[in-house]
Amino acid sequence: MRLVFILFVILYVISPIDLIPDMLGPIGRLDDIALIIFAIYQLKKKSVISEEYTDNSSSENNSEEKAKQSRARTTSKRPPHEVLEVSSDASVEEIEKAYKEMARKYHPDRVNHLGAELQAMAHEKMVEITNAYDLLKKRAG
Repeated sequence: MRLVFILFVILYVISPIDLIPDMLGPIGRLDDIALIIFAIYQLKKKSVISEEYTDNSSSENNSEEKAKQSRARTTSKRPPHEVLEVSSDASVEEIEKAYKEMARKYHPDRVNHLGAELQAMAHEKMVEITNAYDLLKKRAG
């Protein structure tokens, strides 16, 4: 399909029949330049999508490492007890109960059938919940 797209662009550029005739000089090349820029954009966009697909189909260990890195990079702007919806003086049992409830609610596997955007949002939310849980557990323990 890429080859057909590239051939179409090449044929359009060298063809004398254009939206803006080539015999008008530099102005006549504007549509050709615009089409070339559009083609480059589309090809880069498709390569980014294919890279994401390749990344998603990688090994389980690799995805675990990415999740850990993501967890380390993501910082919540809300206090951890607000993220888990517990009081600031909550016990370890209350923290664990709130974490399990939030994990059941926001785990990315629960939205597996939905689009990639919602899966990414669920992942971000789960990272935020896990970070909050880890912080509160360290403080309590």
